[in-house]
Amino acid sequence: MVRYGDSASATCRTLVPVSGMGWESTVGAVGLEEGVTELNWTVKELREWTMRPQCFINPEDGDQCQKELAVVVYSELPFHSPKMFPYDI
Repeated sequence: MVRYGDSASATCRTLVPVSGMGWESTVGAVGLEEGVTELNWTVKELREWTMRPQCFINPEDGDQCQKELAVVVYSELPFHSPKMFPYDI
């Protein structure tokens, strides 16, 4: 869970030999990196309500696989005093 406007990050890791990996996302995308077994996805200020970042891995001996990161963005409601309303609560 990430508050709207805060930073967010995640790390994708693999134990299998890979030719490369990356993150597909509308924010914070990371292109194909070769020779790594972990890769960070980072956003300094998350200002998008819906997104579906996906880590993708290109195994040396197989087809590309992807895993979606579940991101829940929330916003705190402002505090309202009962005196702000013209009626009794």
